[in-house]
Amino acid sequence: MSLRDRLAAVALTYALLATWVCAIVVVMLAVAGVDAESDSLPVWALAVGVGLGVLSAVPLHGWLRPRVDGVLFSHPDDAAGLIAAAGRRLGEPEAPAAEDVSTQLAAQIARRLRLPYAAIVTGDEPGDRPDDARLVRVPLTFAGEPVGTLLVLPRAHDRALPGPDADLLTDLAAQLGIVLHAARAAEQVLLSRAAVITAREEERRRIRRDLHDGLGPTLASLRLHLAALEQLIPARPDEAVQLAARLRGDVRETAASVRDLVYDLRPAALDELGLRAAVGARAEELGDQAGIDVRVEAGNLPDLPAAAEVALYRIAAEALANAGRHSGAATVSVHIAVDDERAVLTVLDDGRGLPEPLVPGVGLAGMRERAEELRGTFVAGPGTDGTGTRIMATLPLRRGGAE
Repeated sequence: MSLRDRLAAVALTYALLATWVCAIVVVMLAVAGVDAESDSLPVWALAVGVGLGVLSAVPLHGWLRPRVDGVLFSHPDDAAGLIAAAGRRLGEPEAPAAEDVSTQLAAQIARRLRLPYAAIVTGDEPGDRPDDARLVRVPLTFAGEPVGTLLVLPRAHDRALPGPDADLLTDLAAQLGIVLHAARAAEQVLLSRAAVITAREEERRRIRRDLHDGLGPTLASLRLHLAALEQLIPARPDEAVQLAARLRGDVRETAASVRDLVYDLRPAALDELGLRAAVGARAEELGDQAGIDVRVEAGNLPDLPAAAEVALYRIAAEALANAGRHSGAATVSVHIAVDDERAVLTVLDDGRGLPEPLVPGVGLAGMRERAEELRGTFVAGPGTDGTGTRIMATLPLRRGGAE
């Protein structure tokens, strides 16, 4: 609050108090029978009126001052309007980040309520907040979940927020929670969209490189060899037979390259065998190669969204590969559980466990990214008894089967 605002509040408060004292004096004079035509004023009535007015003005001042501030400096309509303004701001093509929205809302609350300090904290509290015991914290929630805290400091002469301001901020807290949640959701959507676009372009670049540098030259070479074969058949049939044998091997390698490209897009085993059998096949490969006893428990799995199915398979395959390469385990168990809400994959081994401190490598980072890009969770740590390694990925599912 500026000095001018303080002077205005003090002036109005004492003007009202003076009016009160004058009113009491007038009442006492009326009681004493003094009217407008009287030539003299009874001193006792004047003294009693002034005394009563001054004595009653002391408690009246404590009651009147906060209400004067509430009338002069609190603007509920304007303060509520900032929520609508923030909503319109979020709807613009280039919506601000959640932190910018918090800063804008706090600045408008402080300005419109004439508060010396206001801030909206969405993470750790700022280190430069006022060191004042009067600092008020108003929790901001959305659907019962905390999304931030509104910090406000009462005016200099107030020990606490006046009742009207406290009620207003309580009402605003629910709306602020919605706005902050919307801002955070909009920011996450933009980040997710950017991540999807980046991943898509990276995948396109990888496929283009594989086609251009691998499959393209191989097909060109086959075309040249076929032309040579056509010339050799009538003149040197023996050499033609040998060249045809080499071409058969080249075609076989080319077909394998095409299968690898297709497999990288979506594992063929998922379409041919289903998720449970595909994971079981990878488990058998690990058992044959590393001599590990691998058990897969999945039961009859329902149809899953394609993205979730691929993510579960990739995470399981990577977890099994890590167990075979690094864990030194004798047994590994894979458990897949699916209900209407989520799919949970758990891979548990009895090996040496994760190193301390844990520095996530490409494998762990990739598994975490696959889970989180579907808004799931990923946890890597020791088993339930504190030994071995447990990998758990939880993916939310849409009702109604595959997407």
